[in-house]
Amino acid sequence: MIPCPPRCRIVRWVDDEPRPGLVEVRFTDAHDRQRVFVEKSAVVSEAHLSSGSRYPVDAAILCDTLNGDAEDTPAR
Repeated sequence: MIPCPPRCRIVRWVDDEPRPGLVEVRFTDAHDRQRVFVEKSAVVSEAHLSSGSRYPVDAAILCDTLNGDAEDTPAR
């Protein structure tokens, strides 16, 4: 796996449960479309985030790069 996309941001705190809490992450894909997902804060950041943290925060995700010509190739 390689880090991709190279730039993603945690834009807000979503909920305290399940622990350690959920955050909203956004990034722009290779087709210049904004993608949004919700993930546990510890999965996308080493920072100790909470509802009181300042957002946005830089984040990292790991994914597989898929080859293909399909316009809507899903990220994994």
